Amino acid sequence: MTTLPMRAFSPYSFWLDQEKNSLTTLPPLLGNKKFDIVIIGAGFSGLSAAIELRKAGHSVGVVEAQRAGFGASGRNCGQVAIDLGANPLWTLQMHGREKSQRLANVLAQAIENVQTNINLSGKNCDYIANGNIMAGVHESHMDKLHAFSEIYNSLGLKTEMLDRSALTHRGIPKSIVCGFHEKMGGTLNPVKYVRCLVDLALAVGVEIFENSPVSKIKSGNLVTVTTSSGSILAEKCVLATNAYSGELGKLKHTVVPLSVSALVTKPLSKEQRSRIGWHEQEGIHTSHRVIENLRLTPDGRILVGTKRARLGYGTHHPQADDPKIFNELAQVLRERFPELPDIEIDVGWTGRVAISADFIPSFGNMSRQGNVYYAAGYGGHGIAMASYSGKVISDFICDKDLGDAGVLVNRKKLPLPPEPLRWVVIQSMLSSMGIADKKIDRAARKPQ
Repeated sequence: MTTLPMRAFSPYSFWLDQEKNSLTTLPPLLGNKKFDIVIIGAGFSGLSAAIELRKAGHSVGVVEAQRAGFGASGRNCGQVAIDLGANPLWTLQMHGREKSQRLANVLAQAIENVQTNINLSGKNCDYIANGNIMAGVHESHMDKLHAFSEIYNSLGLKTEMLDRSALTHRGIPKSIVCGFHEKMGGTLNPVKYVRCLVDLALAVGVEIFENSPVSKIKSGNLVTVTTSSGSILAEKCVLATNAYSGELGKLKHTVVPLSVSALVTKPLSKEQRSRIGWHEQEGIHTSHRVIENLRLTPDGRILVGTKRARLGYGTHHPQADDPKIFNELAQVLRERFPELPDIEIDVGWTGRVAISADFIPSFGNMSRQGNVYYAAGYGGHGIAMASYSGKVISDFICDKDLGDAGVLVNRKKLPLPPEPLRWVVIQSMLSSMGIADKKIDRAARKPQ
């Protein structure tokens, strides 16, 4: 780090580091077992699918390469936000009004489901259900934010535009010059929420095997999932590995894994906290092409995330502790919070998100026998949708009415090209998005 010193890089995340001593380690898979359904991946998606399928009467085993929540579920910024694809304008243009309305209905149900899960578990997930603010750092963002807000409201996703006086009244950092309040969702501790889902799964009889990386998936009339110390034979398999699917040779033409990073400061002193206001503690995500995530943690730190999305080649991923990336995040911290020149960065980390060609999640099956299912492509805003995906997958497997979620299942989607063309296309897209964001940031640095 050169912009601001950072104490450490975590190979896990701030959230996982904080909670690791309080998390019970579950046993690995040993020997040969049989279940109705085997699920690969113990993140939001896999755990929620396990809960729903067990409630439907199936025996369920979940295998996880590391610990529950080790992937994106334990590394994200903890914002339960409104997200309708890359942005609602694109979604409307690509999918039309009727499909966009159904997508919005599913999203609303997914956000409500987060609170339902927390209530059912009786656990404290540090959930503050006061919404998030989609923000602009320059007046040129205003028209786009107005358009987004109008679309969301027309689809039943309630928002409220905030002018400068309203932002000031809320104590939003002064670097935010325009925005709208999403009256749904909020912020939480993602690892505590993972543990909430683990507890719910164990309570209904799901068996979870940690530290059991899958080495082989053999499809057929029955599916065999093999690890180094055991195997599971099942009638059906659910792939809930999202951005980590490429390591299993799966979903290469469905989603692209991108690496994103985040950092947190040391806890703010009372005097530092008083300088910035932000008394409602809403999460903030900016309207950059590649968003900036800003929020306060439950113990009074500022978290800054995303800003850059990086692409690896095939299953080779970018350097997790790249100083250039954390310098950029430190610069975001400096520019969005000029009131805090004495702030100290504590720790940074990197995780992966998975995007589809249209930034909309996908559900389907991928075997000749039709008994290997997948859920993937949450686009980096996946807390609500990933933890609701369990109901979608369960209803799909059990041949229940999918309702509005039917638009996400076995849907037509733009296929992603193979390497090296995939790398060239996505890299070009990320480069153009970065150029647009840098232009906005340069304008924001000038007096307005």
